[in-house]
Amino acid sequence: MSIIIVSVIVAIAATVGCLSYYIGGADNKIEEACEEIIKVETGEDIDLSPGTPELKQAPVSSPLEGVNGTSVK
Repeated sequence: MSIIIVSVIVAIAATVGCLSYYIGGADNKIEEACEEIIKVETGEDIDLSPGTPELKQAPVSSPLEGVNGTSVK
């Protein structure tokens, strides 16, 4: 897809997502949908309301990482 089209889609999604914060509060369904659109189009997982905790789990790179608070290096 053209970089211009992707840029327009991402800009619209970011604008709608940020404005929905003021209407529906933090982490509402519209904002989450806009974050997913941005992730699909750019590959970047962002949070449009960074002051709130996300309910998403961080990916684990190793089967042992995170077990009992340990980390494999």
